[in-house]
Amino acid sequence: MHSSRTAVVDTQGTFTYNELLDASSRVATALLAGRQDLQEERVAFFMKPGFPWVAAQWGIWRAGGVAVPLPAGSTRSELEYIIDDTGASTLVFDAAAEPLLALLAAARSIRALPLGWLLACPPAELPDVTSDRRAMILYTSGTTSRPKGVVTTHANIAAQIVSLVEAWEWSADDRILLCLPLHHLHGIINVVSCALWSGAACAMLPRFEANSVWEHICGGRITLFMAVPTIYVKLIAAWEAATPERRAALEQRLDQQVRRIADRSVQEHYRSFFRERLAEAFNAPRRASGAKPGSERRGGGRRRFDRGSGAPPWREVAPAADPSLLLRRREEVMLALILNHPFLLNEVAEEFAGIELASRDLDRLRDAILKRHALQPDLDAGALKRQLREDKFAKVLDGVLSAEVLNHAAFARLDVEPEAARRGWMDATERFEKRRLGAHIKDVERDLARDMSVENWTRMQPLLANKDEKDGTV
Repeated sequence: MHSSRTAVVDTQGTFTYNELLDASSRVATALLAGRQDLQEERVAFFMKPGFPWVAAQWGIWRAGGVAVPLPAGSTRSELEYIIDDTGASTLVFDAAAEPLLALLAAARSIRALPLGWLLACPPAELPDVTSDRRAMILYTSGTTSRPKGVVTTHANIAAQIVSLVEAWEWSADDRILLCLPLHHLHGIINVVSCALWSGAACAMLPRFEANSVWEHICGGRITLFMAVPTIYVKLIAAWEAATPERRAALEQRLDQQVRRIADRSVQEHYRSFFRERLAEAFNAPRRASGAKPGSERRGGGRRRFDRGSGAPPWREVAPAADPSLLLRRREEVMLALILNHPFLLNEVAEEFAGIELASRDLDRLRDAILKRHALQPDLDAGALKRQLREDKFAKVLDGVLSAEVLNHAAFARLDVEPEAARRGWMDATERFEKRRLGAHIKDVERDLARDMSVENWTRMQPLLANKDEKDGTV
């Protein structure tokens, strides 16, 4: 029905639904290797977002396999855990991931198949796959213990897609931009699968980059966009860091899109809405009294807290000069922020659940907070704390909410404005991400110390590039 329409746009070009069906048929045929059906064998695959990723996922499904998307940015040990836990029989990968994935496959005596080889296979007859069969395994973020695999059937996935397509009124004329990772439901189901179910087009970025997202939004072809709260905060930060000329150009392009709305009253509503939102994002007071313009920014525009924003910066002084205590203090600040401002969970619950906490008592408290929120999303700070005390978390609560902790991050205090709390969350999560990246680098450094191979050095390069990028924006 949508054969000649555009299905996917990525950095390599534009691909139709016919091309997607052909590519996925080739992948499926190669995976089958003469068999009639994979019979729910797990196939783990690792590649950057784009047309090849979708072709691999569809090919696994069409061969009767269970797709296991591997998270980008994972350490070797994290990948090994997922591969072993799912009992994957095959690893599929692009050229960038081949050095590591081929090594992991060889160590387990399982198939290692480069995507380029799969796409070169002539298509053949494929099995009929019923909707009650298992389709995909995604992993939780590991809130209470190690990440757990969550299995969904084709029927589960179809039900999710149908409900979302109906609620959001998707049509074949829509075009959505993907800037989310493809190992969580949000990117896989809400964005890619809904678009392709509807016959719409999905423009896929290899990774989130704020300026590139702005260019796509203002380019006039995107009709839908969705992301997590942290991405919206970063988009605002990029807007604030833009030159007046760039902001004016973007505003003009946004206004051009509004002019395309046929109903004049709706057109005026959107024009007013956009201008108000942009004014709020850029013109709101940002600097402390006497501060020079731009003095609150470092390394390209990531705005930090100042006293004029209602919350002073995070004072990262290691308690008793002990780095391990600093690590716990960071975790306590994160929990104090959520406890005093539980409304944030309506915006960042998934991100909060995915943060790796080293302290087991704090990890258990985080789990209890999420359970309470799931049952009563509108709990205020006082009610949430009372219920947690009833759940026998009094001692750890007292530590998290102590003056020693709140002195390190005033944005976590009970009396700060919601916007200061939101920006505190952004600041805190960036620190956690830098810590996780540092751990990944140390993991690869240990491998390099044991084996100075091309494969290990190839693994190190994107990690170092990511570290350089973060060092320049924080």
